[in-house]
Amino acid sequence: MKLITAMLAMGAMMTATLGAHAEKETWKQKCEKVTDAYLDQVYFHYSPTAGTLAGYHQYDAQLENLSKQNIDAQIADLKTSLKKMKTVRENMNKKKHTHYADGQQAGEPGSMGVRFKASIAPDGSIRIIGIERQDPALTEEQVARLKKSVFSFKYHPFIQSGIAVEHETPVNVLLEKYDPVLADLDIVESNIQSTLLTLETIRPWEKNADNYSGTAANAAFTLMERKFASPDERFALTDRTREANADSLCRCAHQLEEPAAHFYRDRHRAIAGDRQLLREGCSAGLCRRQRSRAQGGFR
Repeated sequence: MKLITAMLAMGAMMTATLGAHAEKETWKQKCEKVTDAYLDQVYFHYSPTAGTLAGYHQYDAQLENLSKQNIDAQIADLKTSLKKMKTVRENMNKKKHTHYADGQQAGEPGSMGVRFKASIAPDGSIRIIGIERQDPALTEEQVARLKKSVFSFKYHPFIQSGIAVEHETPVNVLLEKYDPVLADLDIVESNIQSTLLTLETIRPWEKNADNYSGTAANAAFTLMERKFASPDERFALTDRTREANADSLCRCAHQLEEPAAHFYRDRHRAIAGDRQLLREGCSAGLCRRQRSRAQGGFR
């Protein structure tokens, strides 16, 4: 459930089917374990507004910490998570290779594969001569797709007496099956790589003055948009969140570099105005609702 909700916040649905009583973890269970750890310890920890959007209300009173120290810690945690996921993927590939070597061969019923007869030229190019065997469940379109994939591989010429000669060889190709757990891993890895690109290369906290005021404004909008509590409670929570976090965001703005720093100095009064508007808006909203109840209930 956690994976499904969290990936909706990233823009994609994920699948979680962890078997709690398995005697030995499969690669799929390990995959789900590392993705869960990433969401709990990294993704929501450094993006609490995303946690609120996903429905985890322990993040409601938190804002993103844009200090350089926190950003460096986030980069380190992202790289650690990515390393763990690559380890899971490597183990998965080894498992698949072992299964192929010891078990079902391409072309057998249920293998979803084809064994092509091919010839490799002295220059390393390949020519398909025919099909030795294929899984009868494959459609013509799938066989054609597998045939096309043969040409995407790199081949080495056959050397005989020190000379490259043409050589006939079988080529086994298996149709990749869609795996929702593997798709989950792809999504999370892509999210990590995208975030690392933003933090290490784009570095918006040095270039975009609105990054600081926008973070507070977006958090306030998120709290008011989500109808997890009464409007009064959400107003009060928004005000507490602003009081606790908005000043720290402004202090982080010294990280801006020129010309963004110059722009920030010009924008500082506007940012202060945004904060005042938020404060007055919350207070006015509470007063209006209190008057409305006193006059006969909310309309």
